[in-house]
Amino acid sequence: MSFDEIQVPTVDSTKYLKISGELLKNHYHVLKCGGTGTGKSLCCDSLLSSSDFPASKYLTVTMTFSARAGVMTIHNTLGPKLKRRKMGVLGPENNKKALVLIDDLNMPKKEV
Repeated sequence: MSFDEIQVPTVDSTKYLKISGELLKNHYHVLKCGGTGTGKSLCCDSLLSSSDFPASKYLTVTMTFSARAGVMTIHNTLGPKLKRRKMGVLGPENNKKALVLIDDLNMPKKEV
């Protein structure tokens, strides 16, 4: 385990992990906001890899947005992992839910 993978649980990080897990289990969207280095990504990664969200029931996809992220970047990341359910509708395999973690969400430049 490298230094940047060490997670020291605090009262706040434990609360955020529990609240986020409950929201996801009840089909709510979760947006974590905060400054650099506050553990948002680490919290989300540990949540999605926990036994609460097994791979047999959930498809997890992690994406990183940047100012240069475009439609094709998103399409190339999500497309191969999703199946066509019907015309214009993509989703995970049957009996699964998709959990998409978008790291470093920001407002990219408008595509022309």
